[in-house]
Amino acid sequence: MRLQQQGAKVFPRPWMLMNFQENQEGQLRCGWTYPRYVGSAVVRNRLKRWSREFFRQQGSLDRGLDLNVVLRRQEKGFYKNVSHQEFKQALRDGYQRIQKRLGPKP
Repeated sequence: MRLQQQGAKVFPRPWMLMNFQENQEGQLRCGWTYPRYVGSAVVRNRLKRWSREFFRQQGSLDRGLDLNVVLRRQEKGFYKNVSHQEFKQALRDGYQRIQKRLGPKP
């Protein structure tokens, strides 16, 4: 809720929203909001697994960041047909936009 109200937003794809804000802990903290309209539990868990894998591979940042990935409502079956490569590319694009918006560490 705090990120939604106080953080900045990035839309890497029309179906994905990323809320973010710098934190004082110096670590990347990720969360996901994948509601039931995304699909069955199998689909939601697959997308969460892909998200965890992506952010684990990103390594550490030079600053702390709170991040929440939100999947927006689409037509039925949309997320079931999203490929791993397409999903990963959307996360990559959003993450790069966030890093550009944050700029170099002061």
